[in-house]
Amino acid sequence: MTQADQHPQLPPPLQVLNMAMLNWMIAHAIQVATLYGIADLLQGGPRSVAELASATGTHPDSLYRLLRALTTVGVFAETGTEAQGLEERYFAQTLLYQFLCQQVPGSMYAMVRQFASEWEHKSWDELAYSICTGQPAFDHVFGKNAWEYLTVDRPDEGAIFHQAMSSFSRVVDAAIIEAYDFSGIQKLMDVGGGEGAFLLAILKAHPRMQGVLYERAQEATQRAKQLMAQAGVEGRCQVLTGDFMTSLPSVGIDACMLKHVLHDWDDPTCLTILTNCRRVLEPGKKVLIAEQVLPNSYPEPISAFIDLEMLVNSRGRERTEREYRTLLEQSGFVLARCAPTSSNDRIVEGIAV
Repeated sequence: MTQADQHPQLPPPLQVLNMAMLNWMIAHAIQVATLYGIADLLQGGPRSVAELASATGTHPDSLYRLLRALTTVGVFAETGTEAQGLEERYFAQTLLYQFLCQQVPGSMYAMVRQFASEWEHKSWDELAYSICTGQPAFDHVFGKNAWEYLTVDRPDEGAIFHQAMSSFSRVVDAAIIEAYDFSGIQKLMDVGGGEGAFLLAILKAHPRMQGVLYERAQEATQRAKQLMAQAGVEGRCQVLTGDFMTSLPSVGIDACMLKHVLHDWDDPTCLTILTNCRRVLEPGKKVLIAEQVLPNSYPEPISAFIDLEMLVNSRGRERTEREYRTLLEQSGFVLARCAPTSSNDRIVEGIAV
């Protein structure tokens, strides 16, 4: 039984306290448990606190208190609750929190590690600065943007960030491919497609399609070439390195895919990217934007708070369908539809006019 089950109707003051204090504490506790790899240690079945403390080099009683707290919100399950010694008190994984394990498909391990990082905490501590100025708190705290910091100053943190983005992205890949009919597209360019995992999944689902991966990070394009070769689709996929802020290659494509690209940028930059797409698309061809699309009011909490994440750490934002319509019209497209998927993402389809 979770805390929510035990206290289904908290009085309003305690509801406020839950939101202001308890949720913050839960997040930190989950992050620390993930840092010590507790979920991975429980993959083989329940283990005692004494075993877990020995495996992680932690203080047994303090570790017990952490696991006990997380049990109240359904992260772990405890047995042997009447036992006196910590060697007889056992904890097990719950079905939901197996996704904190590193190698489980759909793992959120790297994402949780990212939000446990010092830079996330420091930038969110300055949320008030972003609200006051409209500028990224990250730039204010570190004196440079997040991309420079994670690439040059802290490549170790950058590796966790990229792992987090990749794992999160893979969760929605199948939902996008299932929801959208790509069969009418003969040649698709994935703009800013990273290491090519998403484009590869599309090519596997559509054996007659040709693909173009266009990415400005040379390390990513090198890994993409290896990935395509290993999958045996290198003959159907060009991997090109270049800056989509400057231009796109004219290689006779039917559609541009922008997956989780535009939310990183402000409107003027998005217009530059979309205009560059329009220049290489003939009238009637498509641009496909895969992003969370906010309703005009009452968005899902995760979508609204990811939007705050973009405010704090970048110059991007999550947008409404109306906002995407405006961007498309200003860059030479008309919005054809906004297709839902089984994930939080939608597929915004623009047609070149």
